[in-house]
Amino acid sequence: MLKPTTSSHDQSRSSSEDVAESFPHLVFVQNKCTPGDFSPENVAAMSQTLDAIFTKSKLKYKGHISMDASMALGKEKQHQGPNLFLLPKRLSEQEEKRRSEGDAVPGYQDGGRLEQLASLLTLQVGSMPKQHITHTPLTEKNWFHYSARLWDAMQKSMVFMEYSRLLP
Repeated sequence: MLKPTTSSHDQSRSSSEDVAESFPHLVFVQNKCTPGDFSPENVAAMSQTLDAIFTKSKLKYKGHISMDASMALGKEKQHQGPNLFLLPKRLSEQEEKRRSEGDAVPGYQDGGRLEQLASLLTLQVGSMPKQHITHTPLTEKNWFHYSARLWDAMQKSMVFMEYSRLLP
């Protein structure tokens, strides 16, 4: 979505807060996880690593996504760890067939875990707070005006002109 540049009407806010407003929320999703990746020690180690990497960053990487199912149900007030979510490896058709016949597949005894976790992740991402694009209501007419100005600015940029020149 195009975000127009607007001045803040609230003079008490500092410029660093205005800049931080435009940063996206990061969600780290690790897929194809083995059963060992779900151990509390490994999840804690991943969280500590992400905290160490993003300590001085202004990116929003904490607070909304968690492997804890109670987060999705609203039982916990605020999760303070990084937005980290793990998804297990999808089983092959042969492994699914063996599971449905009753033969246990080592390490994957819980049947619909991928589907449950994927729906939990979808629920949590969908319930993340949404920020307004502007401080005033944005109508279709205003959005079109901002997008036209942005397109004109992009056409005048050196990168776009160079890219257009290289196209056949």
